[in-house]
Amino acid sequence: MGIGAPEFFGVRLTESPADFWLPLAIEPAAKGEFSLLNKPNLHWLYVMGRLKPRISPTHVESKVALELQQWLNSGEGASSVGYSDRSRISKQRALMLPAAGGVGGLAQDTRKGLRLLMALSSVVLLIACANIANLLLA
Repeated sequence: MGIGAPEFFGVRLTESPADFWLPLAIEPAAKGEFSLLNKPNLHWLYVMGRLKPRISPTHVESKVALELQQWLNSGEGASSVGYSDRSRISKQRALMLPAAGGVGGLAQDTRKGLRLLMALSSVVLLIACANIANLLLA
């Protein structure tokens, strides 16, 4: 159980970020028959963790990828994900990314789009200024 800092938004950008987190084991008790843990075909869980000081992210990434592939090779994993092609399972991997700032990588993802939007709005503003200048001259 925990309460996040005001500047921490989690791993996804939503309109109303969570103010506190509960352990995953409490989810069935909180939601009853609508529990997401009872629906294996829904992929809703985003996992965050903290590495011990001397553990490298690449080491953990390889271990988690191995666990993921073993789970997908099991009957339960393949049926819940819907993999009928076993060759795709060996290509699955897990990414370990720094999440200290939550959605801090959002700026990197949207940088090109925002620059294009800024350039287009600058052009529209320039055209509007030129039109006003022409009206003042006339």
